[in-house]
Amino acid sequence: MKNVKLYNMIFPIYIWLYLFPGTVLISLAGNYLIDSLVVIILSKIMLKKYDKNLYHNCIWRVWALGYASDVIGCLYLFGMSNIGYDYLLEETQDSVLYQIMEGINNVTNHPDMLNTYSIWFIASAVLISAIAIFLFDYFIAFRKTEMTKKQKIIMSLSLAILTAPYTFFLPTP
Repeated sequence: MKNVKLYNMIFPIYIWLYLFPGTVLISLAGNYLIDSLVVIILSKIMLKKYDKNLYHNCIWRVWALGYASDVIGCLYLFGMSNIGYDYLLEETQDSVLYQIMEGINNVTNHPDMLNTYSIWFIASAVLISAIAIFLFDYFIAFRKTEMTKKQKIIMSLSLAILTAPYTFFLPTP
C-alpha cells in the first residue's frame, strides 16, 4: 500500500479563534463556575450535605441549558431590536408604542441613551431567560435525580433567580 499523506484534514485550530472568540470562552467558564457554586451551595442547604452524585448527574445539563437560556434572551434582544427599528420608521412619534420601540432601539443601538422603556425591555429579556432556566432545569436537568418535586422546584427556581443574565443591564459599546 502506498504511503498517503492527508494535509489539512483536521479543522484548523486557528479557525476556532474566529468561531469562538475569547469572550465566549470566558463566559462559558464563568457560567460553569457560577452554576457549580449555586448547585453545591443549594445542595448543602436543601439536603443538609453536599451530594456528589447530584452534582455529577446534573451540572453539565444545568450549565449547558443555562447557557442556552442566556442565548434565548440574547436572541430576543436581537430580534426585538430589529423589529423595533423597522417599526420606528413607520410609526408616528406620538404613540406609546413608538416610545417603547424607541426605547428598544436606544438600548440596543445606543447604550448610553437609557430610558424607562429600554430598562423594561432589558428586564423582559432577563425574565425570559430566567423562565427558560427554570423550565429547562426542572423538566430536563433534574429529571433523573432523586430529589422530591418540591426540592426540584426550589432548586430550579433558585438557579433561575441566581443565574439569570443580569449582565444584560451592563451598557456595551
